[in-house]
Amino acid sequence: MRLKGKPDQSGSIGPAGRGHPWVSSARMNLSTRQLRAFLALADLRSFTRAAEQMHLSQPAFSSLIRSLEDTLAARLFDRDTRKVDLTAAGRRFERAAREVVSHFDNVMGAVCRDLSIVDRVAVAGIPSLCARFLPVVVADYRRKHPAIDIEVIDALPQPCVDLVREGKVDLALSTIDAKDADIHKELLCLDRFYVVCRKDHVLAGKAAITIEELVQFPFIHFTTTTRLRHQIDAALRPHKPNTVMEVERLEAVRGLVESGVGISLVPSLTLSHFSSSQLAIKQLAAPGIVREVFLLRAQGRTPSAAADALAEPIRRQMQSLLQPGSLELDHEKLAALMPDLKD
Repeated sequence: MRLKGKPDQSGSIGPAGRGHPWVSSARMNLSTRQLRAFLALADLRSFTRAAEQMHLSQPAFSSLIRSLEDTLAARLFDRDTRKVDLTAAGRRFERAAREVVSHFDNVMGAVCRDLSIVDRVAVAGIPSLCARFLPVVVADYRRKHPAIDIEVIDALPQPCVDLVREGKVDLALSTIDAKDADIHKELLCLDRFYVVCRKDHVLAGKAAITIEELVQFPFIHFTTTTRLRHQIDAALRPHKPNTVMEVERLEAVRGLVESGVGISLVPSLTLSHFSSSQLAIKQLAAPGIVREVFLLRAQGRTPSAAADALAEPIRRQMQSLLQPGSLELDHEKLAALMPDLKD
């Protein structure tokens, strides 16, 4: 911190007085460290105790006081082997030093508070997570942090990654395994696929359905522009489903399955879209068929306290839905989160 010595009728930094060494047009270089050392010695009247308070050796502390006196061209303390006392100049300077340090602390405290307060946090998520999972997290976050505005953006997997990269959101939940150096990814869970069919379908009576059984029936698939299409094709390979229709949205899949046009395969996080008295949700007897869900944030960018405070309940809520000792989501726990999935 720089203080400029100048004439001052109050006797603050530069008391009035013709020819006084403090009265100078030269710019003085004083540090808050020097001022704090001066005030410590003025309060304690002991070089040893003041040095300890400043966490300095006594020679280093003495050097700091001496450099302050040299800068001011004034002796601030009378010292002998028995005691340390302020000089008249030291008493005048004490008032100024206390005022300056107090003002500095107040200003820096306000600056630090302003820097630490972020009143907005933005999170992007794929539609299946924005439907039920994120609302639970956001509702709890708003109760605990009512002053923070939260923006939730419903986006497809790749746009979620792009929003993080462009700095438009703090966090994103996506199924894209972003390998970019500027994206930090954290694997949250493995999302298993389930078969959906009408309750009067021949497969509805089975406890679990094999891939070989699945591909025998008319299949409602997702369009090639969707991430789910590529995930399902990769999971079923070398088998190919008996695709009779391709659609983009989960709502269309549900309508076609309800109408008896075909069956489909969807991840567990999307099952809230398929809560219907006409539909059955069946396990696929292929436990390795899962999709990965990641928490994404910008690599090398310091997150705000608000973003950190949101990331933690996202992790905690996801962990509460996992099977014991596994990263795979538990269907029964999902049913508790989404009551309409229960039979």
